[in-house]
Amino acid sequence: MAIENVARYTGVQLIDFHEPLYPYPFILTDAVHPDPEGAFIMAQTVYSAITGDYGGLKMSLLYTDNMVLQRDVPLTVQGIANAGDRVTVSIADRQMKTEAGLNGKWSFKGGWSLYLKDLNG
Repeated sequence: MAIENVARYTGVQLIDFHEPLYPYPFILTDAVHPDPEGAFIMAQTVYSAITGDYGGLKMSLLYTDNMVLQRDVPLTVQGIANAGDRVTVSIADRQMKTEAGLNGKWSFKGGWSLYLKDLNG
């Protein structure tokens, strides 16, 4: 938490390497230093943080075809977009709008049913 406080106090952006590398422990061969694939992931992470280009609008990998959602529990919808992009999510008859943060992340929380439609097919 101290690093986050220093970044917030000084007004600088903190680049998170833990989240993009966490799913790939095998690329940190000595548990500290990345192999070439890990170095590439780190370079992409730095590029995205500097430019705000996170590859456009994407839903979180948590959401997949035929997934089951728990009833009577608020649904959190989240994903990534380019920094500052406006995101609109339609759930049932409601529409929610937000803006992606500097880290490209956006999310909504509500107690509605989720319906997704493939606009490409």
